[in-house]
Amino acid sequence: MVQKTANITRHCEEPRRGDEANSLLARRLLRALRALAMTVFVLGISVCPAFAESSVNIPVHHWAYDALDTLAINGLADSCGLTTKPITRMDAARMIETAIYRIQDKKVEFSPFNENRISRLEDMLDKLIKEFRPELLELGVTSAAENDAPAKNLRFKLADPIYTQSIYANVKKTGDMLYENQRGLHLKDGLNYKMRIAGWVEYDNFLAIALEPAIKFAKDTKDFYIETGYVKLSYWNIEIEAGRDTLWWGPGYHGSMLLSDNTYPLDLVKIKSAHPFMLPWEKLGKWNVDFFVAQLDKKRDYPRANLGGLRLECAPYDRLTLGFSRTAIFGGEGRPHLGVKNYWDIFWARGELSQDVSKNASNQLSSVDFKLNIFDNLQFYGEWAGEDKFAPWENESPGFLAGLFVSDLFNMRSLDYRMEYARNDAAWYTHGIYTTGYKYKGNIIGHHMGGDAQDLFMRISRNFSENQDYFESFTLGGEFDYEQHGRTLAYPEDKYEVAIDGIFYLSGSKSARLMLKRQEYRNFENVSGTKAYNNIFEAEANIKF
Repeated sequence: MVQKTANITRHCEEPRRGDEANSLLARRLLRALRALAMTVFVLGISVCPAFAESSVNIPVHHWAYDALDTLAINGLADSCGLTTKPITRMDAARMIETAIYRIQDKKVEFSPFNENRISRLEDMLDKLIKEFRPELLELGVTSAAENDAPAKNLRFKLADPIYTQSIYANVKKTGDMLYENQRGLHLKDGLNYKMRIAGWVEYDNFLAIALEPAIKFAKDTKDFYIETGYVKLSYWNIEIEAGRDTLWWGPGYHGSMLLSDNTYPLDLVKIKSAHPFMLPWEKLGKWNVDFFVAQLDKKRDYPRANLGGLRLECAPYDRLTLGFSRTAIFGGEGRPHLGVKNYWDIFWARGELSQDVSKNASNQLSSVDFKLNIFDNLQFYGEWAGEDKFAPWENESPGFLAGLFVSDLFNMRSLDYRMEYARNDAAWYTHGIYTTGYKYKGNIIGHHMGGDAQDLFMRISRNFSENQDYFESFTLGGEFDYEQHGRTLAYPEDKYEVAIDGIFYLSGSKSARLMLKRQEYRNFENVSGTKAYNNIFEAEANIKF
């Protein structure tokens, strides 16, 4: 009987030992990857063929990102940097410079049957050159000059742009709601109005300052605040930024697993490579490194906790981009004092799963992602992420995001289609010690769907070029989004959303956007049979001088 019990015990322990061995192997692989990350970080801020140019950031949802991505899909521009937003105006200018030279050197050839695509790319490149002309002149791209205008040491814009947003929302049944991926904007029933005025100064490739005050009106409330603002210094290939800004890490369009602009802009200090660089091992392609530390809000279980992150992005081939990201919430009032060793342990994810409040546990997330461009008009991308584990592949219930983008669908000029799906489990964006969760000012820092959720998003759009005196082009788009919240609960909440929008691009870099959206909920707030709906009408205008 004793022998039989011993055999049973031995057989039960064997799988456990195997699991421990697999976990140990995964941790060793992760440590090797982090050692590579540290090596790349050190080399990235020190290995550079020329001095960097200090430049202000491009807002996360600026039209230039889609335009640059389209150039990259067609092999005209490098894609390294486009999955680590924001990039700078100088970064964009370098990508445009690459596209110009590849066309001039005939390094990219198009089939004569693709006249629509060639025409679209020409118009897109002309628009980008017009937007980033000062930076292109700084790089010495003479084809961007107008009347041989010289590059200047001092560049500034006092209102670039003035952005206004008016939203009429019928949200009586759901109450105040978060407007996803809008810098933490909450809608109240009735009229919601917001205006931002952006201004910036760049001096002598060394200093860049940006400021974006905003004013917001809604039912019984009004608010004036600084939405974004920062000071940036650049030297060699090191860029240091201090202030308030948004971050978006990963290839996702509708959401991102670790960092997005679903929440209010972060108060942070960021150190990054000023532009993509080559390592001594050239076959590894171009690399990009980002590191930041931010302070979170006071209204949480541990006030003023810190959020830190590290991201590596590389492009081993022109059409493939890879990324690795880690973020962690740590410290805060009421938590043990952090020393140098504690920061080192956080970086190496030691004590990550400890539930002992007396120890320096942290709430960590990690992800690996890719973006692959094929066939000159097709793009696949994805992100595999882990919550409260050493690495994404160790996670028992990982989250993931997968997407498909097709430009010039059916060879019809500017007809674009996108589909994106994301899913995670109940452990996501929660923590045993940091019970407020992975949030800033009450909003999820990662994907807007939250934890224990899934999201299917589709969009189709077409741009119609007019090139009239006062009217350049018009884009008509339609969207569908399905979200499920509490998907493992007895009554998951289902949210259906349809929208139609039109964007008018006017002469002089002005634009206007109109959008109508309908949202319907079933099992609202996970209560069986409960229904709710929202109707939203939005009007936006961007005016540049």
